[in-house]
Amino acid sequence: MRYTVLILLILLSSAIQATDDVRVRIFSDKTINTTQIRVLKGRYAWVAYSADRTVIDTISVAYDGRRAMHDVRPSGSDLVLNREALLLGHYSILRFEPLCDTAWFIIKGVGRERTYTGSLEIHREGNALKLINEVDMYQYIAGVVESEVGHFTELEFFKAQAVIARTWFMANQNKHISEGYNVKDDVSSQAYYSRAYLQNSATILRAVRETGDSILVDQAGKPILGVFHANSGGQTANSADAWSADINYLRSVPDTFSIAGEKAFWQVTLNKEEFVSYIAGKLGVSANDANFRVALLEYRPSQREGNFEYRGRSVKWRDVRRKFGLRSAWFSIYENGNEVLLKGRGFGHGVGMSQEGANRMAELHYDWKAILSFYFNGTRPVSSGTLN
Repeated sequence: MRYTVLILLILLSSAIQATDDVRVRIFSDKTINTTQIRVLKGRYAWVAYSADRTVIDTISVAYDGRRAMHDVRPSGSDLVLNREALLLGHYSILRFEPLCDTAWFIIKGVGRERTYTGSLEIHREGNALKLINEVDMYQYIAGVVESEVGHFTELEFFKAQAVIARTWFMANQNKHISEGYNVKDDVSSQAYYSRAYLQNSATILRAVRETGDSILVDQAGKPILGVFHANSGGQTANSADAWSADINYLRSVPDTFSIAGEKAFWQVTLNKEEFVSYIAGKLGVSANDANFRVALLEYRPSQREGNFEYRGRSVKWRDVRRKFGLRSAWFSIYENGNEVLLKGRGFGHGVGMSQEGANRMAELHYDWKAILSFYFNGTRPVSSGTLN
């Protein structure tokens, strides 16, 4: 009877909260063969489902006063659930459901342990596990912000990042819906490596709460491509220089706010002939062409440029960056014996919002709307509820 009541409570809670929930596949870029889960706060119930998602029963209850570890692993066509050394059974689908408002758990997959709130759904996928965290939007966006920029401190910057994260989700919420979840937790979606709980979490949670359901849209009222990078080096890049699309709100702008950032400047030395030969090959010219060598080895642009041009031919600096693993595609070239010294600016693709620049703007008392307007010219914040 107690387990039946728990199931009814869980189903009622899910029905009430479903419209605000986000389903995120966690450890999505890892192969998980077994996982261990323990309650850190509150109470949870393990609920078993059949393959057609019919509730079978509540198997076990876990709570923070009882530090029992549960582990799940695939076995045959099922999942095996154990509590410590006790076998609890074989099941098709398992859900780890919170039984109170304030509840979170710790989970070990691959690498360091992670902490989440909301529920956990576990499926067998081949010989591995598929783990899905079902969590409300507020907690999801806060977790994304902490995963992306939790080491910063400024409230208005966190607000700007929260709006960008929410904008991305609203435009991509059905990206993996056919696979049983909305988004992944890796950089192919948005980084989401835990709930927000580290040293700046209170500020992050406040930022998410105070921006409500705000997103950023373009002049046509569509959610923007809210891209960002670590540091622009003093000037952001055109989207067409980093990728192929020319997007009107992702145009290059001077960005003095980024110059004071830790990642504003860099330098590296490379083998000269390897460097010269690669660019010559991309241009279809001889690496021994004296004029070409002078043009390349004395290349020192005063601002960002997307291409290096020689005699009507061009190579994109983004390709050079990718080839040599450079921090950015903006640099000057200095010949140094058998090497070239590249003195570079910025970190990342340079398109959209510079995180260090945006944080500096927040330090100078710009609010989140001014920050986003600066980096995404011609856009405006709206309520996500206004979208069709």
